[in-house]
Amino acid sequence: MGKNYYEIDENIYHRFEQKNEMFCRYLWDKNLKTYHNNFADDMLKNIIADNEGYTHFDYAFSKASWAVYNRFPFAFSWEGDTSFEEDWYGYKLREQKYQIGDLAEFTAKVKKVARFYGASLVGITKINEKW
Repeated sequence: MGKNYYEIDENIYHRFEQKNEMFCRYLWDKNLKTYHNNFADDMLKNIIADNEGYTHFDYAFSKASWAVYNRFPFAFSWEGDTSFEEDWYGYKLREQKYQIGDLAEFTAKVKKVARFYGASLVGITKINEKW
């Protein structure tokens, strides 16, 4: 495949615990500066202070991404939105697993779509359940 640029120690390499991710850790880790402090708690104070990373634009950018999460919760589920009679979200397409014929052709299509949506780099690899 190519040169390995790093070494993986299987004795310490393990699946990441979800409780340590940024959306959960502030709820339990008392050592964090942001312990029990919601992102928006100091929003107006930060905007007025023009703190880097907490400007009016930064909050608007964050709000836009959360709008997708809040308005389209099915986008993050395996089942998708099945609340509509019509199939305008395409969830019925997933009733059968898509069969990949030519792996190279499929890879090229995936990369083309990713670039169309703005990705500058696209990589495809095997799933590592530890990630």
